[in-house]
Parts: sequence; C-alpha cells; structure tokens
Amino acid sequence: MRSNCNWKRDHTVLLVGVPLLTIVIVLSLTGDHFKPHTYYFISLIPSLAIFAGMGMFIFDRHHPIAGKRLLFILPLLTVALLWYIYPAHTKDLRPFEEVLSEVKQNVLRNDLVVTEDMGSFDYSLHPIRRRGWVVNRNKIEDFAFIKDTQRLGALWVLHLEKGKYKLHTISSWLQDLKTEE
Repeated sequence: MRSNCNWKRDHTVLLVGVPLLTIVIVLSLTGDHFKPHTYYFISLIPSLAIFAGMGMFIFDRHHPIAGKRLLFILPLLTVALLWYIYPAHTKDLRPFEEVLSEVKQNVLRNDLVVTEDMGSFDYSLHPIRRRGWVVNRNKIEDFAFIKDTQRLGALWVLHLEKGKYKLHTISSWLQDLKTEE
C-alpha cells in the first residue's frame, strides 16, 4: 500500500507555510501598531531572507534565463526602493535636529522628560533616548498636569514650537506657564 504523502512538499509547507501564515496573522491582528515601530521587523529579516533565497533558487532552477536576470535586477531594485523610502523616515527626525545636542549635553540618561506629541504616534521620546511622558499640546500647556509630572520626577519639558522642539527645565516651563495665565 502506497501513501499519498509527499515528504518534500509536506515539509516545505510545514517549514515555510506555517511561519509565513503566523506572521500574516500576527500582523493582521496587531493592525497599525507596527507602523511607527519598524524595529519590530528586524526579527523577521532572517526568515524573510531564507524565503526569498529559496524562492529565487526554485525560480532559477525552473527558468534559468529569467532567473539569472531576476538575480541581477532584484538587488538593483531593492537599492532603488531603499533610496526612495529612506528619506521618508528622516523627515520624522527634522524637528529634533536642533535640540538633540542640547538634550545629550544637559539631560541625564535617567532624567524624565515631558514631551509634546508631534503626531498620532508616541514617537517623541525615541530620538532623544529618554523616558517620560508624551502628551498633546493641551496637556503640555496645562499647569496642573506639568506640576503633577514634576512631583512624579519629571525634570525637563520638550515643547514643539514652529515645527522644532525646544528644551526647557520643568521649573522654567512652569514659570512660563504661570506668567501666561
């Protein structure tokens, strides 16, 4: 009696299909969470490289002429796409250009910072490599809220002004808020 089992096909499905299906399910269920946190994809790079290598090997074996062309064109296309995609990420760092050196010079690694959010993601603490609170403009201009964060240990305020971040000590920021009222 002969089995309908094809060992090579079944193991390929198991080794390639299951991880790929798992990745698709996880990315689908988490939704937009991964978009601002691209570093989560670093763990996927080895398995994706293996999948791409296997696919290119199989394609080259079945279509030798087209496979050689693909092996030549694909790296060029990858470099061209990265050249186009990378500058989009650097625009996220532009508001920090002037303040980064000041933060490195004055703000200790364990100092807590209250920073104004520049969009829909809590990204503002990543470029300065500090811990603290990311809040909207209403909260950063709320005297009571800033006073509460000071009681919780905040020492600095990073305020967004005309598209650029400005660094303030929390006491000077509270003084500015008090004079505005």
